[in-house]
Amino acid sequence: MKIRGGQEKEQIKLQTTAMIDIVFQLLVFFIMTFKITALEGDFQVNMPQASDLPQTPIENIDKTIRIHLYENPQAIRITYLNADGKEVTRDVRNTLQSIEVNHGDRDPVTFSHLGKQYDAFKALRDHIQGIIESEADPSQAKELEVEFEVDPNLIHGDTVRAVEAVSARIGEDRTIIPMIEKIKFKDTGAGAGE
Repeated sequence: MKIRGGQEKEQIKLQTTAMIDIVFQLLVFFIMTFKITALEGDFQVNMPQASDLPQTPIENIDKTIRIHLYENPQAIRITYLNADGKEVTRDVRNTLQSIEVNHGDRDPVTFSHLGKQYDAFKALRDHIQGIIESEADPSQAKELEVEFEVDPNLIHGDTVRAVEAVSARIGEDRTIIPMIEKIKFKDTGAGAGE
């Protein structure tokens, strides 16, 4: 039987527009997620110099430095310059009274804040730097951590200054030198249920 058909066969065309879009999306994805890694064996290792001093292994050191910030509930009168350069005097409550540092089996060290405004924070920074230099290999100082216990009503500015004092210092060439990177706060339970 003969099929009539003077009609031409329909050509089937493949739609490639969507496929090109997907190829470009995959290309962009692989370009954005590709990470270039350093060549193996190309290490620049700076080994510490040998010393005659006995070294205390970092595993034997209490890695947590506990710092308590005590508030002064009494109002104190402070004088400062405002943004206009005018001298302003006011009474402030709940400012920092003292800082107590406990580390390992040592006796607690207390820094009073009732003298000049930033003496206690400078003393805290120097004390933490002394701990880092005397007890820990500077390359392993990242293992040390600070746990703050803050009186509940202490103004937050003093807490921030204490965190700044232990986290970094400014070197002689005016560069920032990191000290303690692990900082946590002890939950005193204050404010629970409020």
